[in-house]
Amino acid sequence: MFLNEINQACKIIIVHNGALGDFLLAWPTIWNIKQNFSRTKVFWAGREIYLPWIEKMGINRADPMTRKAVQSLYSAPSWPDTFKDTLIFWFGLKQRIIKIIHPNLIFLTGIDLNRKNHVREVYARKLKSLGLIWDDNWLFAWQNLYLPTLKPESIIIFPGSGHPAKNWPLHSFFMLAKNLQKDKENIRFVLGPVEVERKLTINDFPVVTPQDFNQLLDILARAKMVIGNDSGPLHLAGYMGIPGISLFGPTSPKQWAPQGMHILTSPKGCAPCSDLGKISCPAPECMAEIKVRSVLATARKILGKLGERDVENLERLAAAPFQKT
Repeated sequence: MFLNEINQACKIIIVHNGALGDFLLAWPTIWNIKQNFSRTKVFWAGREIYLPWIEKMGINRADPMTRKAVQSLYSAPSWPDTFKDTLIFWFGLKQRIIKIIHPNLIFLTGIDLNRKNHVREVYARKLKSLGLIWDDNWLFAWQNLYLPTLKPESIIIFPGSGHPAKNWPLHSFFMLAKNLQKDKENIRFVLGPVEVERKLTINDFPVVTPQDFNQLLDILARAKMVIGNDSGPLHLAGYMGIPGISLFGPTSPKQWAPQGMHILTSPKGCAPCSDLGKISCPAPECMAEIKVRSVLATARKILGKLGERDVENLERLAAAPFQKT
C-alpha cells in the first residue's frame, strides 16, 4: 500500500508504548500524521494511559481485537490479512522491534546515532521522506488542545527521572531550594511513580505526587518556573510555555532537550556518553559535577526576566511557541 492510495476505506493505526517523555517527543509527529490523513479513520493501539490526550486529537481507541492483532505482530511470521487495508505507524527510539518487513508497517525511530539531531527532527525527516507534509505549528496546536489556565505561584522541582544516572544529587536540589526559599520563592517538589517506588524522602518542602497526567497539568499550571533532570515533566512544561532549567549529564541535549528550556550540562569530559538513550555507566559522576551556584544563578536570571508579569502576560507567552535559549 502506497501513501497516495490511502482513502476513507482504509485505516491508520498508531502505536507508541514508550514513557511520558518519549511520548511527548513523538506527539508532534502523531499530530502531523493525523493532519495528513484527516479523511481517514485513525486509531490508537499504544499505551492506554495516553488515551485522554490522543482522543482530543480525534484519534479513537482501537478495539480489543485490533489491539490484540497489533500485539501479535511481535511474533507473526508474515503480514496478517487483518491488516490488508491498514497502515501502521509504530514508534520506537532505537532499532526495529518487529521483524516483519512490509510496506504497510512504517517503523519510526527517533535516534540519531551521531547525536546531532533532536528526536523531533528525526521523526519529522522520516515523515517528509514518506512524502507527507510537516506542519511546524504543532506547538500551537498542542497548547490549543491541552493548555489549562496558568496561575503561576511556585517554583516546581522535579528531582527524578527514568534513570538514576540522569538525576542531579538530591542534596543539590535541597541546597538550591533553600537558597531560592531565602529569595522569598515558594518551592514545591513533585515526585513521580518511580520516586514514590524508590521511597524518596523530601523534608522541609511541600511534596506533591500526581496520580495522572491531568493532575500533573494542574500542578504545572501553577508553576512560574520548573527545574529538573532530563525527564518527561520537563517536556510537558516546555510545551506549556513555562520557563525552566533542565539538567543534562549522560544524555545529549541535542537529542533530548525539552522545548524552550534553559539547558545546563555537566562539565565532565565523558558526558554525554549515551548514543541510544541507554545508560550503562557503572559509576556515574557527571550529574554531581553540575554546581548548585550555576543552577541558582540561572534560576535567578529567569526569575528576573519574569519580573512582575501578571497572569495575563504569562498566558500570552504560553499561547505562542516558546523559543529555545
